[in-house]
Amino acid sequence: MPSILCTRALWRQLGGRGDLPSRLAPSLPRPGALLGDWTAKSFALGRRKFVIALNERTYLVALSPLLRLPGVLAALAASVCWQLEQLGVPPGDARSEAEEFLRPTFVKNDSKSLLGSLNDLAYLAEPDLSEVSRDASDELLRAAAQLSETPHLHRNPVRPTDAVRKLFALPARATAG
Repeated sequence: MPSILCTRALWRQLGGRGDLPSRLAPSLPRPGALLGDWTAKSFALGRRKFVIALNERTYLVALSPLLRLPGVLAALAASVCWQLEQLGVPPGDARSEAEEFLRPTFVKNDSKSLLGSLNDLAYLAEPDLSEVSRDASDELLRAAAQLSETPHLHRNPVRPTDAVRKLFALPARATAG
């Protein structure tokens, strides 16, 4: 079962109760689930609030409107499933990965690096999300997919989508040449 690292503020916004425990170590993905742990935070654009989640292994991005539990988990799972299928992950495997998102353990995010990456991605999402209507899930899916193409220095592969292809042993992206 994966962990979702989050801030205390996000935990409260989701309707979480009690304190968030510290993560002792990254959780090991269970057989059939490769993505593992995520980190998440909320951000606002005007009066609208969103949740952005970042996969620790690949830096794949998922987006959702800020919803209370369990709604936010279903929305993030749908984002993950759609992107995986778009990248060529077999539908059954994509659904299996998304289902992992429905049963996470929430823990306190102590990683300044991951929070910094989330802040950068939330900033990059602003132009795409500034015109998103409340119920525009297709626009959120496209914005998440675009953010998942963002290169990250000091990562190999540098693009999250390429990291997903590698993790799932999919053919590499065709390059112009």
